[in-house]
Amino acid sequence: GHHLRLRGVRPHAAFLQQLPVGAVRVVWLRRGVRCAMSHGLLYQNIRMNASSFHTAPAMTSALSALRSAVNGWKSAGERVALVPTMGALHEGHLSLARLARRHASRVIVYIFVNPKQFAPTEDLARYPRQLEKDVALLAAAGVDLIYAPDAADIYPEGFN
Repeated sequence: GHHLRLRGVRPHAAFLQQLPVGAVRVVWLRRGVRCAMSHGLLYQNIRMNASSFHTAPAMTSALSALRSAVNGWKSAGERVALVPTMGALHEGHLSLARLARRHASRVIVYIFVNPKQFAPTEDLARYPRQLEKDVALLAAAGVDLIYAPDAADIYPEGFN
């Protein structure tokens, strides 16, 4: 009853039946990649075994999608943990994500290279940005969502 119907998209009923109730709204195959929508977020590369499903983390730069996911999880009684980072992840970041997973049912990692944290003499442009590698590391750590906003979203025009 809660499934969305998108134009030209057909959910795979057998796959959907194996998922936890309310976890996923739409499941479909897109260019050979199994996808799902949950709380307005697109999940791709879904892999299943007999007892559960695993996904690459959803990723968004939209605050509205972040809020929707968090509100959905909290209304379902789930505990949500946030791990703030500036990207260029290393073992310390990953250990925080794994620790968050032990204490919460949902883990969000925030990746934002904050220009306000750089002094005038420091080179913001040279700070390493390796989002694709970070996503792969976070998938292995069991992260549910990556929130990676643009600087303009965090600091709108006229912000001091």
